Amino acid sequence: MLISLVLIILGLLIFLFFFWRRLKEDYLGNQIFGTSFIILVFLFAARIFANQIAENFWFWISIVFVGIGLTIGIARHRLKIFETLEALVIGFLPWISLYFLADAINKASLTSMIGAIAVALLAIMFIILDKHYKKFTWYKSGRAGFSGLIILGFFFLVRAVVELIYDDVLSFSGNQDIYFSGIVAFCAFFVLYNLAKEGI
Repeated sequence: MLISLVLIILGLLIFLFFFWRRLKEDYLGNQIFGTSFIILVFLFAARIFANQIAENFWFWISIVFVGIGLTIGIARHRLKIFETLEALVIGFLPWISLYFLADAINKASLTSMIGAIAVALLAIMFIILDKHYKKFTWYKSGRAGFSGLIILGFFFLVRAVVELIYDDVLSFSGNQDIYFSGIVAFCAFFVLYNLAKEGI
């Protein structure tokens, strides 16, 4: 239990660090941490709300609440959408990986361990793509947002595939999770496609 708590707190600190590091060159500290604070407040509120109202849908309630928090933070502190989204993605990936790891240790769950490794690989993939995406000839606009959107799309695409093969492994929202994940993945790739076409 103590190890799980330490890993989750470590994940929170890593989230704050990566979120700040990603945005520090363009924004002031109060803008960055003010936005991250709003996101975290909505995230914890989502967990409380889910536990009281619809525990089976805790993951999707968290996604919606984080999205609302992100939107409010961007509007309040005047941040750019795609830059902030990328900071959110690279900040959350290590935290999610450590959350899976904590669950794997706490419950001796092989599934959670695989999840931790898979999310860690997505974080590594994000870093690699972020260094090289401007060299991709098909992404002619070169705009920020590529790494965040493509990793976001892959994350939810993998969720959809896993839920299709192994029902109720990732959450308890049943077959609906497949559709939710598929819609989010499609939206991420669609926005990425539009970004790629801009400036041509």
